[in-house]
Amino acid sequence: MSTFGENLRNLRKSRGYSQDKFAQVIGSNQANVTAWERGTRMPGIPTIKHIADIFKVPVSSLIALEDSGMKDDYAHEVADMLHQNPKFCMLFDRAKYLSQSDIDAVLSVVDAITRERVSDE
Repeated sequence: MSTFGENLRNLRKSRGYSQDKFAQVIGSNQANVTAWERGTRMPGIPTIKHIADIFKVPVSSLIALEDSGMKDDYAHEVADMLHQNPKFCMLFDRAKYLSQSDIDAVLSVVDAITRERVSDE
């Protein structure tokens, strides 16, 4: 399976965009596009969504599901949720800056909310 960078490069070239022109279209710069295509950096989820919208493809077609270690169905479900709900996107995008202890604290809060809702039903 292709990586994000390979998928991006193939889509960009198939639509006739240079890296510089594509960067202008998405509001970025050529250095970022080069880094994404080489796999040295990944754009944030909002940028991935924007790229998918420009190419009129699902987010899941850009992301290398095999490389993520996720099963295809679950990865597609996550990609669809991120694409459909901007708040999921915000959570995901902000979570990448959290420490492991911060992530554990957030998960504890989510678990507590889930337990409370289940006990109310």
